[in-house]
Amino acid sequence: MAWTVLALVALVTAVQSGLLGQPDMQVTGNGSSEAALYWYLDRSGAVLPRPWVVSLPTLVYRGAMLAWALWLASACLAWIRWGWGAFASGGLWRPKAKVQVTKG
Repeated sequence: MAWTVLALVALVTAVQSGLLGQPDMQVTGNGSSEAALYWYLDRSGAVLPRPWVVSLPTLVYRGAMLAWALWLASACLAWIRWGWGAFASGGLWRPKAKVQVTKG
C-alpha cells in the first residue's frame, strides 16, 4: 500500500513539474541561461560558420506535456481496473483454507 501511495505521489509531482515548470534547455557558459544566450567569438577564419537553431514555442512543450498527462491518467485508470480485477478474482472475501493434519 505504501509503495502505491509513493508511486502516485511521484506521478503527481512529475506531471505538475512538467506542466507548470520551465523546460531545462541545458544552455551553459558565458553567463548564458535558458532565458538569455550570450554569443562571443574572438577568432574566425575567412569564412564564418553558419549557426542554426531548432526552436519551438514553449506552448508546444506544454501541449506535449498535457497530452502525456492525459495519456498517463487514462493508462492509470486502465491499470487500476486491471489490478483490482486481478486482486478480486475468485472473490474478495474468501474463507481461510483449512489445513488438515494427517497422523501417520
